[in-house]
Amino acid sequence: MSNKFCVYCSQELDGNNKFCHKCGATVDNQKPISPDYNQNDSLHSKSLATPETKEKKQNSARNLKPLLLIPIILFSIALPIIIISSLGAARTPLGTLDYEVSSMEYLDVELLIDNSVGLIEITYDDSMDTLFEATVEVRGGIKASLEDAKNFQHEVISNKTVITFESDDALFTFWSFKAITHDLYISLNPNAIIDFAVHSSVGSISLDLDGIDNLVMNDVQLSSSTGSVNFYSGNVINTTMDDIDLSTSTGRVMFDFEDAIETTVNEITFNSSTGSITALLGEAMNINSADIIMSTSTGSIEINFEDVILNADTNWDIESSTGSITIEFTQNIILPINFTSTFDVETDVGSITVDGEVTTDLGIEIYADTDVGSIDLPNGLSYYASTDYHLKNNQYSFTLLTSTGSISTNIEY
Repeated sequence: MSNKFCVYCSQELDGNNKFCHKCGATVDNQKPISPDYNQNDSLHSKSLATPETKEKKQNSARNLKPLLLIPIILFSIALPIIIISSLGAARTPLGTLDYEVSSMEYLDVELLIDNSVGLIEITYDDSMDTLFEATVEVRGGIKASLEDAKNFQHEVISNKTVITFESDDALFTFWSFKAITHDLYISLNPNAIIDFAVHSSVGSISLDLDGIDNLVMNDVQLSSSTGSVNFYSGNVINTTMDDIDLSTSTGRVMFDFEDAIETTVNEITFNSSTGSITALLGEAMNINSADIIMSTSTGSIEINFEDVILNADTNWDIESSTGSITIEFTQNIILPINFTSTFDVETDVGSITVDGEVTTDLGIEIYADTDVGSIDLPNGLSYYASTDYHLKNNQYSFTLLTSTGSISTNIEY
């Protein structure tokens, strides 16, 4: 009778054995091996066990994968909690600081603000008997102190009152429990002639004329890295400014002078990297600029004006990479000088709409082009010129370009 050998470890088996006493494998269904079996044949026997061994390793690896995911999942859950907790800690009220400039001796004012984190709200108050008043609301982390907060300062330089606020970037970090934020609430005397240079790294900016007539301002420069920039007039008459420069990296630009009458401004520049631009110029705005610039990378642009007064040839550079552009205007005032107001309007992705109500004494010229989209000009073509366009003293010339979008115009006389 042939000897039996374990097919897993090659151990010789006795006829009555039910288990291999060496490896423990079951003897049932073991095949007898001929007497000339040698140890080299065990290599073949071992190879028979390889699939089972591989399967065990694969199962073990599969069981290990969920365990490896646990730290990743826990980290992804913990990270937002840490950030939110840090932000929440930085929003704990610490108190308020007040500041005022009582002297009215020097009404020429330069307002310089560089705020790291926090909103800035500026208004005019005709009931004030001081030149400048401000409240600073301070928030911070659990280890922050009101003593770490910043406040305004001022000095008189060459008969000019220079008021400054500069927060410390080092005092704000999402990971620090000493983080400080400053919300600024400012009131200005209408008799002051302000030169604005206001910036917020993280936070919105708002300037409100509060319906006060006959205001005189110098440059108005408002900028935010992350936040909206808003300039409101209310019902005002005869506001005079030099240059207006509103800009934001992430946020909208709002210039709302819809209810303003007879505003005078030298230059207009509105920029937004990611956000919309709304420019409501009001009635009878007097613009002394050769270039008006409004541009955004991602967002729409809306322009509205009534009887704008231009004193020379003026170029309107209106551009959006991704967003629609809308221009609505009424022009019934004709000036005794010769000028051409050129509107260069372009968007890569978006539609363009021009809706005007004009007197027949104003010359209108429109050129339109789109790669993908329809064109709707008053004559149904891609070029339109009103009767005797080149003979008119006051001319509006529109160049409307879009890569993906339609162009629609409506001119009523």
